[in-house]
Amino acid sequence: MQRPALVLSGGNALGAYHVGAWKALDGAGVEPGWIVGTSIGALMAVIIAGNAPGNRVAALEEFWRRASVSDGGASILPASLRAPVQYGQALVSRMFGRAPLFTMRVPDLTGRNDTPGLFDATPMRRLVAELVDFERVNSGDIRVTVVALNLATGGEVTFDTAEAPLQLNHVMASAALIPDFPPVEINGCHYVDGGLSSNLPVHVIFDDLAAEGSAPLTCFAVDLFPSAAPLPRGLLKAAQRQSDLIFASQTVRALLQLQRRWAGHRPGGTIFHIAYEANEQETALKGFDFGSGSIARRIADGQQDMERQLEIFRANAAAVEGLTIHAHPPGTNT
Repeated sequence: MQRPALVLSGGNALGAYHVGAWKALDGAGVEPGWIVGTSIGALMAVIIAGNAPGNRVAALEEFWRRASVSDGGASILPASLRAPVQYGQALVSRMFGRAPLFTMRVPDLTGRNDTPGLFDATPMRRLVAELVDFERVNSGDIRVTVVALNLATGGEVTFDTAEAPLQLNHVMASAALIPDFPPVEINGCHYVDGGLSSNLPVHVIFDDLAAEGSAPLTCFAVDLFPSAAPLPRGLLKAAQRQSDLIFASQTVRALLQLQRRWAGHRPGGTIFHIAYEANEQETALKGFDFGSGSIARRIADGQQDMERQLEIFRANAAAVEGLTIHAHPPGTNT
């Protein structure tokens, strides 16, 4: 039986949701044969593949333990009191950085600086290097692909262990969201965050396997931005919704295109798609909210949502023809 694939999207501090999703898969004994990630999803992918099976959850949790900051118990407060604390902490991170991951740098507004960026990602680079054994990543046990964008041409690129050894620079390039982080130079080219073109790059898997004339039995796709949500109330919620839709609309379009392309394809494929939807508990700056309560909630939600999809996975046979998508929350792909 072919091992399933796993796709992890970008979303900065929302990436803690990936930890919960992985905990559910790990607890169910489901080990992907291929992980594709972009941005924070790329970092999570190499932490998973770069650790022994029994150490993966601990390594993921250690990353977020260091990344988080105590919220002083704000997560248990009523929304009216919790939101200002979350905004305040997220605003500090947005303006001055989050020391375990990225630190503020003085921007060069003249345009003469060869490495533009508001933040220095060196701490993140060191943390990933500490938590990841790249020899294990490149061992072939789990195929790993990270997605980036060529800054000069705008072309999407993939760095894939099936083609060449994956290195730390490739992962950092996938997470280099401009103008927050400087582009990463690799072999004379400059690369930036792959989420700018495809924040949930499911097409990487299906394009590759379609070319081989086969299909994955299962693809678990973990999304950090919901396409469906209640109408926003107020300016700040509208700003949050705008951020969601910028990335979620990419995914909706990509999944619909895949379904059309795979119509009649044999053997078929199945995507179990979950999207983080905690809109009432998040703020417009949620991508920079590293508060310990927010991190813990996202991990718990990711685990719960993936467990729901695993129930559907166990109850359904592999698709015989075409592409079947099971989405949580309902309406995510429409």
